[in-house]
Amino acid sequence: MTKTIEDVKAVADSYHNGTKTIEEAVTEALVEARATCETNGNGSPECAVAWDIVEELSAERADQKTEATVNKKSSLESYCDMNPEAIECLIYDV
Repeated sequence: MTKTIEDVKAVADSYHNGTKTIEEAVTEALVEARATCETNGNGSPECAVAWDIVEELSAERADQKTEATVNKKSSLESYCDMNPEAIECLIYDV
């Protein structure tokens, strides 16, 4: 493999090691993937691997955004956590 594909893998590793945020890793991986494809050609195996890495990092970023949205409490839920006796927070069995 060429030095450039190793650079793309290093970007992915830097995210997994915690030295970069997912946003930084995706941005750098995009730059490195473009450079890899320019150096080795668009049909090269190195180019395909570089774009696979970009895709995996992008999927991880999307998963993190989805997880943050799902786990976010509404303002009413937060209020009821702090004030469980408030009228808005009472639950009645009918």
